[in-house]
Amino acid sequence: MDQIQEITKMNQADIAAQLTLERQQHADDLDRLSKELATKSIAINEVAAFVSSDSSAATYQSLGQYRTAILKMLHKQKAQQGVKV
Repeated sequence: MDQIQEITKMNQADIAAQLTLERQQHADDLDRLSKELATKSIAINEVAAFVSSDSSAATYQSLGQYRTAILKMLHKQKAQQGVKV
């Protein structure tokens, strides 16, 4: 049975309850996605601040050490977000 047929068999109270449930599910999804995006934005900003700091870069003895520090930071952020490293 398709969705239209199901809705036509429902009374007004059931339709209202179904719409309320769907709205709440969408609101929950948006809230979760908003939090996920905020976390990723913080991670990106942290890495960008580190890379843009000349004084931070100057503390490394070689480009390899600097690159390793950046990669460690990125791997840490990935691990915190549950992304397989």
